[in-house]
Amino acid sequence: MNVGSWLRFTLKQALFACLLLAMIEPLAGCDSAGRKASARLRRQVHDLQSQVADLERRDAELRVQLEQVDQVHPDIDPEVLTSTPQVMAISLSSYSGMQGEGEPPSTIELFVSAVDGRNRPLQMVGTLKAMVLLIPRDGEPVQLGEVSLAPSELRDAWRNVFGTPSYRVEVPLEGSVPPGTKSMHVRVFHEDARTGRTFEAAGDVRATSVEPGVE
Repeated sequence: MNVGSWLRFTLKQALFACLLLAMIEPLAGCDSAGRKASARLRRQVHDLQSQVADLERRDAELRVQLEQVDQVHPDIDPEVLTSTPQVMAISLSSYSGMQGEGEPPSTIELFVSAVDGRNRPLQMVGTLKAMVLLIPRDGEPVQLGEVSLAPSELRDAWRNVFGTPSYRVEVPLEGSVPPGTKSMHVRVFHEDARTGRTFEAAGDVRATSVEPGVE
């Protein structure tokens, strides 16, 4: 067991203990001291969950970096490669949604970001594909639009949204949007040209217009 695996195991054991205490604590009493202790344990559980997620991202990044050392760049100093950030996850900003005014909406504006193993913003190199779907209460999902960005187009899509580095992606809608639609489902795929890995983010975005602060 390597150091990263040991640390994750230890944190998960501590997380389990805190969860168990958080379940038992309310049974001990409902006074103010008990409520404060329960709240403290919930905070500790949240902190431990964050630490476990951080360690898992770092461990995954390290595996990718070591693979680069062994297979892709054997002639480069391993310390340089293991200090080079790698994309470990992508996500959709809550500012994503309908662009401009009008009924029905004609374009969905997405803000996609990437982070490395330390959860720090990172630029993407490669391709990106985005799909917008309408998921009715009854029936099959309907694709409303799709767009693909080449590496050069992805680089040009780099923006700063309220101080958060993101990629601005516009998806023209080809299908009709039923009146009263509040949200649409989006799936985004990024193929990392440096590692060959594919990352996915998905979520619901608003179908009403909000203007983000984009630089």
